[in-house]
Amino acid sequence: MTSDPAVSASSAAGPAPLAIVAAMRQELHAVLALPGACWHTQHHAGREFHCGTLHGQPVVAVLCGIGKVAAALTTTLLAERHGVRALVFTGVAGGLAPQARVGDVVLGRTLLQHDMDASPLFPRFEVPLTGRSRFDADAALSDRLARAVEAVLASPSHYGAGVDAAEVAALGVQAPRLHQGLIVSGDRFVSSAAESQALQQALPEALAVEMEGAAIAQVCHDLGLPFAVLRTISDRADDSAHVDFTRFIDVVAAQASAAIVDRWLRDEAGTASAAPCAVPVAEAMAAAAVAPASATLAQPVIDALQALTHLPQDAQRIFHGRGGRHPGCEHLSLDWYAPVWLLTAHGEPAPAEVQAIGAALAQTWARLAPPDQPLNWLLQVRDEARADNRLQAGAVPADHVVAIDGLRFRVHLDRGLNHGLFLDMVEGHRWVRRWAQAQPGGRVLNLFAYSGAFSVAALAGGASTVWNVDMARGALASGQRNHELNDLQGRASFLPHDLWNTWGKLTRGGPWDLVIMDPPAYQKGSFVAEKDWPRLLRRLPELLAPGGHALLCLNAPRYGSTWLAEQVAAAAPQLRPLGRLPNPPVYADIDEERALKVMVWQQPEDAGDVAG
Repeated sequence: MTSDPAVSASSAAGPAPLAIVAAMRQELHAVLALPGACWHTQHHAGREFHCGTLHGQPVVAVLCGIGKVAAALTTTLLAERHGVRALVFTGVAGGLAPQARVGDVVLGRTLLQHDMDASPLFPRFEVPLTGRSRFDADAALSDRLARAVEAVLASPSHYGAGVDAAEVAALGVQAPRLHQGLIVSGDRFVSSAAESQALQQALPEALAVEMEGAAIAQVCHDLGLPFAVLRTISDRADDSAHVDFTRFIDVVAAQASAAIVDRWLRDEAGTASAAPCAVPVAEAMAAAAVAPASATLAQPVIDALQALTHLPQDAQRIFHGRGGRHPGCEHLSLDWYAPVWLLTAHGEPAPAEVQAIGAALAQTWARLAPPDQPLNWLLQVRDEARADNRLQAGAVPADHVVAIDGLRFRVHLDRGLNHGLFLDMVEGHRWVRRWAQAQPGGRVLNLFAYSGAFSVAALAGGASTVWNVDMARGALASGQRNHELNDLQGRASFLPHDLWNTWGKLTRGGPWDLVIMDPPAYQKGSFVAEKDWPRLLRRLPELLAPGGHALLCLNAPRYGSTWLAEQVAAAAPQLRPLGRLPNPPVYADIDEERALKVMVWQQPEDAGDVAG
């Protein structure tokens, strides 16, 4: 190997590399020794990043280090310095679930930090100010790794051709299996029956426990980086820990990691050769009869499409130009509401832009979609007051239902200014659902309810009742249908009232454990931020129960989080600020104070009967 610290793996032409992160040195060396590999080494932050190719795939392999901080730093370096397109983490873990036996392989579909506890400010296990405790691995990448694991475990030695089956049997491993589900992580080596049982009682669905995976998951979530976590069970995380850990690593874990990585990369290479190749942008423009100079207008949108490795299951934003991070594309955004793409333009776009993006969508669809499925996409040209929705290809379902985090919502893309679901509010919905899970039976007041997504999230989390208040009867009717879609009808009420004339009823219906305020940024005749936010906030303490929470949402670029905090301090000084929720990474803005602000306050526990 050679040392070449000045050249980044992602600086060469070609696709971005895949990251292989090993928890143990033996596992890293087994990967580096795979046939056909060629490496050069870069040094940074005390780590050796081995850059090369395996089965034609550019790869960066690195030893992670032990613990969550080491894992987070390694992941950040891989993303920021090496520009990796996906990350696979391999290592060993202690088995928690009875079925997770020594020698089995666990694929983490969801990761959680078992030692995260900021209660009573936040629910146990929830990462503060994220609204979530669990971070999901990339589904498509995990599916491909699962197939590789099954193929390797089916071999005579169970762990690849280079492993002695007799040695494996001597270590007590018999008929190893693949398990998929929750892996928990913490900065503590779990090695006693008492610790193991406590974890099983707190997290009964947990399959295995280790020290890094959930930190990698959180960083990848924040960076929008696809990842997967593989663990071989080395012990039962109790007093009967494996008698020869070092030998197990050498004979089983390291070889298993290398064999699975090798099979996965072979499959990736085969998939890449069999799938339609991504057409260069210049060729796409020629195919669409677009002048090459026009390609640059839409290039950031095209780049976002080319970066996709699979069609997402959940509705989500794919490209966000409004954040100002893509000069020349500030007027564009691209959303995925399966099975329809929605391109939004604030102002009339250049025809060349629309053609270029249409060509890129066609290429992406050919590359990722089933061959018998038609491409559906819609262009919305809008200003602050009206929208012109133009079907470009395919069709929009008459009864269009999309999913986010397992919850279902009806949307209407082909009519109106808004679509029935605000994708930028997903972290707010997740926070409400986690809040309800942590406080089962909580009572929620949802003001400016629109189509009831906050209500659906609260009831799915375990809230006992939600009152949804909105002047728009049509929006509330959509909300009722969303509750029916999720079998949550019966615990939600829908009040088509003028809020300013309904305070008495809302106060008598309280006190409320959670009050959600998500007013429009501006709505002529009904809401003006400078005048109406103080009116709202003066009423807030009398609505809240002692210890109750308020979730306040502000989506006006001209008003930052400091402005809202000052309004709360002036109108309801007894409320305690708990912080601002992060927006989804795709909504990053050159000035985060322009972006959506979702902030949490809490009524003191000793507030008493504020209403008198």
